Amino acid sequence: MRYPILFIHGFCGSVHEYEPIVCYLKMRGCVTSYEFSYEKKFGQVSLREIAQQLNQFVRERVGEDEFDIVALSQGGIIARYYIGAYSDKKVRRCITICTPHGGSLLAYVGILPGIKELQP
Repeated sequence: MRYPILFIHGFCGSVHEYEPIVCYLKMRGCVTSYEFSYEKKFGQVSLREIAQQLNQFVRERVGEDEFDIVALSQGGIIARYYIGAYSDKKVRRCITICTPHGGSLLAYVGILPGIKELQP
């Protein structure tokens, strides 16, 4: 595996969700990895704004190389926004896990912008 992996956590998550797999990959000498953590996790800002933060993170940390994304839940939606607006064909592959691509009915009870965006 020669391409770096960028991990993106889900709603209310943290970079610690990926520690076991990152440790495993490092022990095997397989890959460089990056863990993107967005600070305002509780729907306080638009997911598009978080995608902008992700773009800045990629420019500063990942650089110009191609990379893969592994994203959990809401992180998959953020990855989709990023790929659509900023990726410049750097993203080789995006793997999403438990991402509500069709939206979430629970988002109808939310009033915060990052939650309302998850409505079906």
